[in-house]
Amino acid sequence: MYRVLSYNLFIIMSLLLCSKSIGQTKFQIKPSASEIGREDVLQVEYEVSGTMDASNFAEPVFTQWKVLSGPSLTSQQISINGKTTASVSYVYSLQARAS
Repeated sequence: MYRVLSYNLFIIMSLLLCSKSIGQTKFQIKPSASEIGREDVLQVEYEVSGTMDASNFAEPVFTQWKVLSGPSLTSQQISINGKTTASVSYVYSLQARAS
């Protein structure tokens, strides 16, 4: 009985430690507006959170948009009470091309 209990406790602790160390990586696209006028500038932020390594981020192709600036790179790492969060963002300023 004791051996089964200690084995189960070992498995549970191992799973908890692995899930905490793996973490989760999220990807979000954040436009500055849901609607814009013909001459307006749209700012689009691509955010990868849960990691500081966004080296596999592929720059998007904006065929219908004129790129006014970007990519602007922002990275942050915050540690509160031993819990560390990290994110990397790429921001583009875009304007619609005349159709």
